[in-house]
Amino acid sequence: MGTLSLEFNDPVREIIHPTPEQDVVLVPGGCVMTFVWCPAGAFMMGSPETELGHYLNETLHEEVIEEGFWIGKYPVTQEQYNSLTGTNPSYHQEKIMLVGNNTPVHSISRTKAMDFCELMNKTLDLDGYKASLPGSVQWEYACRAGCSSALNNGAEISSKYGRCLNLCEVAWNPLDKVDHPQPVSKKAPNNWGIYDMHGNVWEWCLDQYIHITKKGIIEQADPDEFVVRGGAYNTYPKFCRSACVQGKHEFREMSDDLCKSMYKDYGFRIVLNKMDKYPQKEIIFTAIP
Repeated sequence: MGTLSLEFNDPVREIIHPTPEQDVVLVPGGCVMTFVWCPAGAFMMGSPETELGHYLNETLHEEVIEEGFWIGKYPVTQEQYNSLTGTNPSYHQEKIMLVGNNTPVHSISRTKAMDFCELMNKTLDLDGYKASLPGSVQWEYACRAGCSSALNNGAEISSKYGRCLNLCEVAWNPLDKVDHPQPVSKKAPNNWGIYDMHGNVWEWCLDQYIHITKKGIIEQADPDEFVVRGGAYNTYPKFCRSACVQGKHEFREMSDDLCKSMYKDYGFRIVLNKMDKYPQKEIIFTAIP
């Protein structure tokens, strides 16, 4: 059984990160998953209307994180996923053999991501914490790490659809001319030492995705559409911004081959919340692009 010590006693300052990390040993394979502490604090979620790529759903507003949480230093990798489940559903396995299995697991539906969290909770000693997908607020808070710009390296995107050298510093993206997910931690981390929150693979969140039309009308929610964030190796710069919220429909019944193809750019990242602070499914109001 893996054991995680989650003691943290340093005083929390205004989003100044004290840089603790903790490891979880996944059984039975013995692979290690590293988590970074996100301290309690407040931040401005969304983006100003002047930000290139701004959507209606990104209205700038304050969010308060009342309880600190742990977040995966990287998206869950193929090695980690296989260590715990004994399987690897990823679409690009043949190509990734050339770069190693330290790449994000992909071809992951939201259900598979949630199942992985529950398997962690059943098989690992998380010392009073519970594994979950992040809420969209948690995701953006961790991504920004105190940064208010479009990207978590303090830079803005220079193009919505074209070349963006600022994005290349922190994200695998079309300018890198890659056609599959890449090994984690090869791009620059944010101020809290968290990698790959821009680009590489889209990351599932807990939240249901609800449309708001460009006229500000809230449309009926699709119960099987959920928030994804961060963009991927093949998405335009505007979708990789810290504030960008998109939705992805989850098909409940589909073959493994169709799942591989449908979600080949989708992965996930784990958060650990205190058991009594386990977040319920959040609702995020989002605009139609």
